[in-house]
Amino acid sequence: MLLSALYEQIKSASQDLLDCEVFLAAPDVVDGDGIDVYVARIESVEIDREKNEIRLIPASGSQPSAADMSILLLSMLIEELPLDTVLWGDFEILAELPLDRDSPGRVLKSMASVTALHVGPASGEAWFLVRPASEYRNGVLPT
Repeated sequence: MLLSALYEQIKSASQDLLDCEVFLAAPDVVDGDGIDVYVARIESVEIDREKNEIRLIPASGSQPSAADMSILLLSMLIEELPLDTVLWGDFEILAELPLDRDSPGRVLKSMASVTALHVGPASGEAWFLVRPASEYRNGVLPT
């Protein structure tokens, strides 16, 4: 997902969108484990102006945040992002994987493109999806 596309989605939505809780979300790939989706708060944002990348770093569910506070609302995230995609060029929004930081054993980190921002107006949640929405099980995405 490009930053300009995120700004267009926000611009065309109601102002309530900025008050949504914000999360990263990835579908679970292991069948039969009872988990349908991994959801994580965003602990921090890294901006690489040379590569025109924005990296969303997930928070651990069990570890205290290294930052002062996780990014809780979409408005808080927007405050961290570059405002001008013309001056600096457009930025690709990436998420650091895996989102499940609490698994036992060594965690091998990688970056994945965010494919979309899915908003559930009734739930008040905005999920940055790291896979296309069609890859998430029915009924998992917020409504």
